[in-house]
Amino acid sequence: MPSVEPSRTPCWYRHEGALVTAFATGSHAEGAQLGRDAADLSPAADVDVRQGMVRVRLPGAPDRLVTQAEQLGQRAWASALQTAPQAAGELSVVVQAARPAAVAAFWTALLGYQRSGSVLSDPLRRRPAMLLREVGGPAGPRSWWHLDVSRPGGPSAEDAPGLGGQHLGGPFGVRAADAEGNVADVLPSGPCSEAPAVSAWHGGFAAQACWRAPTGAAAADFVVQVAGLADAAGSAVAIDRRGDRVVVDSGKDGWETQPGFPGLAAEIQAAAARAHLRAAPAGLGFVQAFLSAEDATRVRAFWRQVLGYREDRRADVLDIVDPHGLGPVVAFQDVDEPMPRGALDAFHLRCAVPAATAVDKADRARSAGGSVGEHAPGAWAVSDPEGNALELVAVPEV
Repeated sequence: MPSVEPSRTPCWYRHEGALVTAFATGSHAEGAQLGRDAADLSPAADVDVRQGMVRVRLPGAPDRLVTQAEQLGQRAWASALQTAPQAAGELSVVVQAARPAAVAAFWTALLGYQRSGSVLSDPLRRRPAMLLREVGGPAGPRSWWHLDVSRPGGPSAEDAPGLGGQHLGGPFGVRAADAEGNVADVLPSGPCSEAPAVSAWHGGFAAQACWRAPTGAAAADFVVQVAGLADAAGSAVAIDRRGDRVVVDSGKDGWETQPGFPGLAAEIQAAAARAHLRAAPAGLGFVQAFLSAEDATRVRAFWRQVLGYREDRRADVLDIVDPHGLGPVVAFQDVDEPMPRGALDAFHLRCAVPAATAVDKADRARSAGGSVGEHAPGAWAVSDPEGNALELVAVPEV
């Protein structure tokens, strides 16, 4: 279970049209109970339950949400839960493009995202958002970053030309790119097993299932059931409620690496059937960021320290993962030959976190051998030791 530094101070943050907070917990069940309280206060609340924390997102105008936020904080503290502001951030992907409309059309079709202005977002708000930035002039050198993506029923790399992109093929035939050369490796996502007891579970990188309940309250009750099953099994799972939908996720490679996970998946599916929930796989999917580096070990150490991630415990796997199970996996590989770079990678990451956490991350970046420049109050331009860019932004406390 990840270590979370708690606080008794109310910590709600204004982020992308919502108020967001996180609380440290001792189990899935503790987070699920607070999630049910959040559903009582705001049926539209997003709730992310993990083994060691719970994050709540209240959508809407912040000035109209203060009372709900205060009430939820009181319920959390009555349960002896403490706030964990470092778990309240979000990691997103920035795409600089000369033709944003063409780039947006490709990525929305590939990922099943929705577009609102310059933001492409997951309808279930689980995968990282993509932020479009228009730039003038011809396209520069492509980034060392690419995305690995997978979703049930989604297009393949070979479908890329029909989406306004390119099929690049690559060693396994899964590489595609948008009209300006930003790359995705598109992996298939099919059933995790042919066994009827786990027919609702789909997998590419992670085992995922989604069910729709009759009401948001019924969905919150199902989250409590799943949390109890996960705690009893000793498994760390992601349990996310979005209105009347509940998504359960093993995490990357969890079907294979978590002992007994297929059995837990069958128990969860049986519980869904008893509750008369119906499978609703639309919107499921997986996205991870992948960085090629001349010295992947050194670069990985930088990103692990700055993002507050931990290394994957498996030998010969260069992934780093969010200890809270909220942000996307970041994977690394060595390259044999130097690659060209632009002044700022066309494809890079943006990390939006509470102010104190942002300052700490900037300090960590410096100590890990990166460069840091504050280009606006509460906003830093960060580069790792090989020049890969990160935008670091402080989100305001309410």
